[in-house]
Order: sequence, then structure tokens, then C-alpha cells
Amino acid sequence: MVRLSLAILGALPLLVVGSAAVAGGSSASQDGLIAAAGPAGIDLLDVQSSGLRLIGKAEQAQAVTWSRDGRLLAFELSGKGESSVYSVRAEGTGLRLVLKNASSPSWSPDGKQLVVVRETETCSQKPCSAEDEFDSGNLFVVDADGGNLRQLTFVANGAESPVWSPDGKWIAFMTFDGIELIQPESRKGRMLVAEFAYELEWSPDGTWLAFVGDDGIYRVRPTFGEPERLIRDERAEDIAWSPDGSKIAFDQDLDEPSLGVDVAVLDTETGKQTNLTRRPGNDFAPAWSPDGKQIALLRDTGWALLDWCGWDLNGELWVMRADGTNLRRLAKGCYGPLAWTTTSPAV
Repeated sequence: MVRLSLAILGALPLLVVGSAAVAGGSSASQDGLIAAAGPAGIDLLDVQSSGLRLIGKAEQAQAVTWSRDGRLLAFELSGKGESSVYSVRAEGTGLRLVLKNASSPSWSPDGKQLVVVRETETCSQKPCSAEDEFDSGNLFVVDADGGNLRQLTFVANGAESPVWSPDGKWIAFMTFDGIELIQPESRKGRMLVAEFAYELEWSPDGTWLAFVGDDGIYRVRPTFGEPERLIRDERAEDIAWSPDGSKIAFDQDLDEPSLGVDVAVLDTETGKQTNLTRRPGNDFAPAWSPDGKQIALLRDTGWALLDWCGWDLNGELWVMRADGTNLRRLAKGCYGPLAWTTTSPAV
């Protein structure tokens, strides 16, 4: 919902709080683990046991994302003027600097590679003169251990927000001109939708790509490229597919100023929208549990929390059933981006 200002990574001390289900080396619950970026590092939370582990010195991480098997967590940190991508195991060990000058990591389905954005020098015309050079983001693929770096795109106006398809055949990304696709092996690419998007999210089976446009939430088949608007809503953002692909959770600014932001769920076939957290205040950044029965989210309690946390980390971590009932707080404090494992790792 908001872009975080990041802090440079130092050492990785491990602080354990709560249940041994996370901290003691036994298997995590069937709910998997939630990774949530906070001011002291990244918290790993077991929803069933309320166990918590802190990955310290990863303050205000961004683009927190799990590998499909739930064993590795990639994230972005910045310091000294540039962003870098790191990874760490689910148990909080094995910190690795994957790549400097990199951001927006997305895992390959097998967890062996990451696609990232790097700033590269380019120019708007050939031959290129020194006066015409400028930095532009382009996509690179790198092994999980930081090796075999190769450039995928050479886009003069910038590539951003890559997302790897579940079958591994495509990487979708955004440019100033619209949404494009590229094959990671052949590097063959094509324009998918010639309109700007704010977010991209593959459906779990890879048959649809959802995106947020200027006037609502859309989905498009990568084989056809004709977008279908699912809902007209200029205020929608933070989209997340349910594990079965039947629904999309998102947050939206409500019409009444006093009600703030609400988390809603959209049925992708019927178009029915259900608002789950209609109340004064802000609820945002939904993330589904692996079984689709729960939704984690961030909540703020107004100006007091904003003053305490700052503008970058302004939500406490809550969880509810997928129908909006049994809303409960998991952790006090200030959190930014969060991600829930798609499977339950052994830690």
C-alpha cells in the first residue's frame, strides 16, 4: 500500500519469542508461516501456535516473498543509495546476499532462480552519446545462490514488478507502455496489454494474470491478451488470488471518509464483491492462508499509530476467516509488507 524506505542489512541475530512450534525446530503448523516486515527485522509467525521468530537487522524490508516450497524467503533492502536482494531460510538461518543493485525479487516455480530488477545504463537512441545516457530498470535472472546472472530485457523506458508464472514459462512485467511477457529461457517477449498497470498477480494455475488499472481490477489470459474488467473501482489495490483461484482479495478506499480503507473479496466468476472489514480505520494488504480459509492483513488505528510507526510501517498484523469473521490480532507493533507461505515448511 505504501512504499517503504529501507535500511541497510547488518548481521542476522535470531531472537525467538513464543511457541517452540516455530522456534524449536519442529514442523510449523499446516497454516504455514507469515513473514511480515517490521522496524526491527522480519517477523516469522506461526498462526496456529502464535509462535514468533525475528530475523533481526532486516529492518523495513520490502518485496518479501516465499519460494513455492516455503523453505526460502527473498526480500529487498536498501542502503548507501542502492537496493540489494537477500534470501534466508524459513528457520532464520543461511542469510545470503543474492545480488547487489537489485530489487523486486520473484521466485521461479522450482525455487532455483529469481528474477529481479536492476538499474542499467541505456539511451533513447543509437548511437548513444554520454549526454543521452540514463539509468533504466531491466529484468535479470539469477540463481538463488547469486550465480549465473543474465539480462532478460533491454527496455529503454524501464521494466518493473516482474512476476514469474506458476508453470515457469513466462515472466510478466510492467513498462510505461503496458504489460509485457517474456520467456526466461528463449528471451522471446511480446506485449500483452497496451495499458498501464499498477500491480500484477498470476492466478495459482497460471491461466489468468490479474492487474490493477486506472479504473478497476482486470484479468487477462496470457494466450489471448484481451483484458476483462472484473470490477470498476478506482480505489482498488493490493490484489491477492485465493489458492483455488476463485476469488481475489484486495483493499479499497471507502466512499465515506470516516471509514478509511476496507479489505474486500471479489468472486472472479460472478463478480460479487464482499466487504469483510467495514469499520472506521484502515485495513489493507491482504494475504491468503495456504488452505484459503484465512486472510492475514494489516490494520492501523489512526493518527496515533502513524505517529508511532512513521508513514512507512503503519499496520498491526491481524488475521481473520475468509468470510471476515473471527478477526483477531496476531502481533502488536508496526508492520509493512507481508507474505504467507503457499506450503507449510519444516523448520
